[in-house]
Amino acid sequence: MLEWIRTIRKTISIPAGCRERYIPLERPESARWRECGIHHSGVSDLVGGYHIGIPEQSSLMLIATVGGAGDAFGPVDRFALTPGTVLVNPPGEGIEFATVQDSWSMVWWYMRPIACWSRLLHGPTRLQALRSAALLYAMADSLIVRLGVAGAQGPTAERASVVLGDAILAQLDELAPLAEAPPEQALLRLLWSEVEQRLEEPWPVAELARRMRVSVPTLQRLMQRTYQRSTHQYLLELRMRRAAELLLRSSYPLRIIAARVGFADSFSFSAAFHRHHGRPPSALRRAPA
Repeated sequence: MLEWIRTIRKTISIPAGCRERYIPLERPESARWRECGIHHSGVSDLVGGYHIGIPEQSSLMLIATVGGAGDAFGPVDRFALTPGTVLVNPPGEGIEFATVQDSWSMVWWYMRPIACWSRLLHGPTRLQALRSAALLYAMADSLIVRLGVAGAQGPTAERASVVLGDAILAQLDELAPLAEAPPEQALLRLLWSEVEQRLEEPWPVAELARRMRVSVPTLQRLMQRTYQRSTHQYLLELRMRRAAELLLRSSYPLRIIAARVGFADSFSFSAAFHRHHGRPPSALRRAPA
């Protein structure tokens, strides 16, 4: 039987009612994004009739769906883009997108094919599960608002924008499939995935090493080789990232957030947050005007 091959044509159809907001990557607070090769990013709430065709593109493209549904068509494959998924489209492959039924909400990134994304550059266009899709949408939307008003709000809002941007980058860095990592690094990432689900626990280094079935010095060497951080530094980063998410998305009092990320009280949590991010927790929770 002959294989049907779809011809990807340049197509642009954006009906009235579509709403797209872009992260202003030219701002100083976006410097790390530019260093990581991200050259276009934003959030979109689309209506029926939206249709874009890209015959060939030079960027790595990620599209995370948070609501409604979309279709993506490659030359030979179709992907149903539903909430909680991310489409990974490597450079060079033509692709078309269209809304399914009445709506489609997403957060998306275009990245230059540089070394820091090398694990996502290989293989065909593919669809992956992404538990944090809705969180990434909320964080990106908040980042757009904050960067739009940061100049008027001064260094507190600017620093909050950097915190949000770093948290989004950390989430994107975890998209590479475990199968593409060396075995010991894959085990390490599985370990940290478990830790991230239970950040309220103390997680002493000796216990982490026991779970990896290695000595503490071996674990520390593996951490430095894989993440360029000590075990303690990486655990603190996970706690501070989760704290930033809770501050942004909830109205929990500080004592509850402190407990959820492994601190005994709100005072020690606030001090650690201030040391790590350069600002108190209230700087991130304060809503932009």
